[in-house]
Amino acid sequence: MSDPVPEPDEAYRAIGRYVVTFSHLVFAMRSSIENRLMGGGNGYHLVQLALGEAAAAQLANSFFGMCSEEAMLEHDEDRRIARMVKANVFEEINRRNDLAHGDWWPGVVEESPVLRDPTLVRLKPGRGNFPKRRPWTGRPEDLDQEDVRPGARTVHHYSISDLDSLSDSVLDLARVTAEFGALCMRQGQPRRKVELRKHLVIVARRVVLVAADPGASPSTDTGTAAGPDGAPESGPPSETSASGLD
Repeated sequence: MSDPVPEPDEAYRAIGRYVVTFSHLVFAMRSSIENRLMGGGNGYHLVQLALGEAAAAQLANSFFGMCSEEAMLEHDEDRRIARMVKANVFEEINRRNDLAHGDWWPGVVEESPVLRDPTLVRLKPGRGNFPKRRPWTGRPEDLDQEDVRPGARTVHHYSISDLDSLSDSVLDLARVTAEFGALCMRQGQPRRKVELRKHLVIVARRVVLVAADPGASPSTDTGTAAGPDGAPESGPPSETSASGLD
């Protein structure tokens, strides 16, 4: 017997929860910038107005640019952690753009071999790279081989637990980003030495709080390191543009 088909209301809840939790990540970056710029004649409300309509990627560029200018990271592991935080954030922004701007099919059909889990169809014309063509049905197996991918169209099937796990991961990243911002940017203390490795650690290419994983030690993962722009130093650049507009 196949797994039970999830109720559409559960899909709406899980998708909506991700949108809410992603807003916590954006708030973590925006509030760090606001707290650093507030002071003197700069009222908190005025700083908020200046940033109020900035898109997620625009905020992220400003946030990490300010952190890079403010904090002196003298240890290689500290710089590696900082670059991995940036890579994690931009990866999440890309995922959020897909989830927010794609076409969702949360209502599944009992007898359908395809639409059993909430399904996201994403079209990005810029992804078209003259792939090998064959009849495409939308089934997951159609996406398994690189040379027969349908170019600009991607299809993802998410279980409810998948979506909830994504939301949990975003909440963890929001906490890490808030801590990272607090460590790097402090009013009246620019260009000071910061030791991120005492507070943050890389585990399986994700940065986590040391307090959340007291048994963790600095990662020896030798995977692709993130470059200064937050994208891997090798491979294709991040799909998120500097403007954050998708």
